[in-house]
Amino acid sequence: MRLASRFRNGRFACSRRTAPANNPWAAYAANSAIPDIFADFRGGVYKGLGPQQTAFEQVLAFSRGSSGAFTDASGTLVHAGPDVPRMDHVLENGQWAARGLLLESETRSNALKWSADFHNPVWTASRASVAANAGRAPDGAMTACQLTSTTASFDGAIRQSASYSTGETLSFSVYGKAGDRAFLFLRERTNGFAKDSYFDLQNGTLGIVNSVHSARIENVGSGWFRCSVTVTATRTATSDFEIYNSEDNANTASAQPGFTHIWGAQLERGATASSYIATQDTVATRSADNLTLLPGQLVDPVADGGVSLLVRGDAHVLPGAAPVQIARWGNESGDRIKIEIVADGASAGQLGLTQSTGGTTAVLASSPGTVGPGVHQPFAIASRHGETLAEGVAAGQILGPVATQGIPDIGTGPLVLGPGMMGHLAQIGVWRGDRDAEAIAAVPM
Repeated sequence: MRLASRFRNGRFACSRRTAPANNPWAAYAANSAIPDIFADFRGGVYKGLGPQQTAFEQVLAFSRGSSGAFTDASGTLVHAGPDVPRMDHVLENGQWAARGLLLESETRSNALKWSADFHNPVWTASRASVAANAGRAPDGAMTACQLTSTTASFDGAIRQSASYSTGETLSFSVYGKAGDRAFLFLRERTNGFAKDSYFDLQNGTLGIVNSVHSARIENVGSGWFRCSVTVTATRTATSDFEIYNSEDNANTASAQPGFTHIWGAQLERGATASSYIATQDTVATRSADNLTLLPGQLVDPVADGGVSLLVRGDAHVLPGAAPVQIARWGNESGDRIKIEIVADGASAGQLGLTQSTGGTTAVLASSPGTVGPGVHQPFAIASRHGETLAEGVAAGQILGPVATQGIPDIGTGPLVLGPGMMGHLAQIGVWRGDRDAEAIAAVPM
């Protein structure tokens, strides 16, 4: 049952786990221990140190220096203003489901100008015509363009040039919708020669993907798919980034003219396509998201004889990337509790935590491959941090216990959430004291 179903008309609905109305937080209890702080981003339910439900901004401090795009509960791509959290959604079994709080720790810029206006002269058409305002775009506006190939001998394209340097990882993406042609392909030349990857807009599947690319297609509703390729440049140059339509998979010479709909092109430095960044006549940037617990909501692990944590969500876990840092409480080089996912190497996919006290560090880690590889990989970890030991549960695996040198003195420091993470937070919970990690892991989604 979704957490959102427990809250109706400003009151908690009853369930088999829910205590009487004077104790609504029993639904989230771990062996009867009510969480001292709890945030259910999917259900929109928040608890601070007091007993009552409260608002997001009374528990958490959030900032972002720019607007940011996300998908709302109706499936429409919308933009949240600066410092406004984004509660994102995904299409599952024909319904728009809550993913949670979208957190993008990386600042990204879209290097393609006039990102949704392919009729603008900054875009060059080859063997193609472009009709503006030819359909309803993912943001609900009538701003989609129709890309029509105008010859029978070779597919038509729209292109724009951009500069890059050797070793940079680039992600090139566009939203596409099938017309009388079912395929779209993306072409780039960062390795010196034209490299193409194909996308089936009729069935929402990948076609032939070039060996230098990693590719992804995501259903964003109403027949639209976001298509992306990621590539590492092997030269420093300026070259074209091109969008083609095609009748067939891996066929650049379709038998007849035809069209697809396109919208929202993006070229960014990063290992995945991030949330859409609209541009006009200049490059545009989306700032990083920052999330912490408000100082007044922090507990003191030393005074309380320990602390116990729950964090759930999804993250991009990609080969070659740095560890995905999900949470950090305390000083990076001093006393701390840190939760992260190893992204690369022999331990890739290992979900674990470190607890450091007085220069001594205890480590708890799951098996490699527990999370990922890939984008939007789900994770869940519960942990307990006591006077003499730490223990955890990750994806059903018991971690530890391991001996510790006491409780980290971090009660007055910030609890930072998602400081090195591209993905979503679904739930966070904090309990005073050394609680049962398995009981915390059993708290329902």
